[in-house]
Amino acid sequence: MSVDRAGDLHVDANGTQEVGSRQRLLDEDMVDLLRPFATAQKTRGPDLHQPRPQLRIVPGKLGGEPHIRRTRLETQALAALARRGVEQDKIYRLYPIATQEAIDQALDLERQLHRNLSAAAA
Repeated sequence: MSVDRAGDLHVDANGTQEVGSRQRLLDEDMVDLLRPFATAQKTRGPDLHQPRPQLRIVPGKLGGEPHIRRTRLETQALAALARRGVEQDKIYRLYPIATQEAIDQALDLERQLHRNLSAAAA
């Protein structure tokens, strides 16, 4: 599935997209809704299925929030702790179910999303 710059949704079929009753090849005006893409503010959104190797976004699981794979540990919860000044080593100890690498990826994703929001607001 992708969307054009006008906001119209299109469903991919064998490398082409259905546009009304005609087919057209994918072009640079189209944006894949799940894959990362650059914005006018020079930011880059994450992959909306697998934003990092240890993270997932699954519709219906945790309300579609990014989380550490095979857990219900949301990236936002970890970022909230970090923003409140909890040191990363303590976060690792609080969540032994998650690897340090997964927690690092979660915090990195949340930093990326925060930068994107800040750039969009500017």
